Amino acid sequence: MLVGILHVDTVTLAWSFGLRNLRIPGQFIGVAGMPFDHARNSVVNMALQNGFQYVGFLDSDVIPPNDAFLRLLNHKVPIVSGLYCRRSRPHGVPVAQKGGNWLTTLPGPGQNPLVEVDVVGAGCLLVHRSVFEN
Repeated sequence: MLVGILHVDTVTLAWSFGLRNLRIPGQFIGVAGMPFDHARNSVVNMALQNGFQYVGFLDSDVIPPNDAFLRLLNHKVPIVSGLYCRRSRPHGVPVAQKGGNWLTTLPGPGQNPLVEVDVVGAGCLLVHRSVFEN
């Protein structure tokens, strides 16, 4: 797994501690100084060229639990996102849409934690290399 850490400027102390404690089964690389779409493409190309099976992304404004990428990997699906909320309108809803609407209903305890959506952000995302190869 290669995880690209995308950032534009400074990060919070909380994010820095979160990164320090993050468990990634593979490598991570910091990417800065380019638009996010270019940065993500650069991480994908590096992962494909170096034989990584999974490509992950983490934005510098998302603070996941330290085992987030391990948990995403354990789902064994081609594309899976961590749950994180929007900072812009509509505030506080997950960065995911289904049927053109922002996701507002989440699984309860004991239910399957995966929710199929149409659109998801890439701020905490794991993608299998086959998605890019296809």
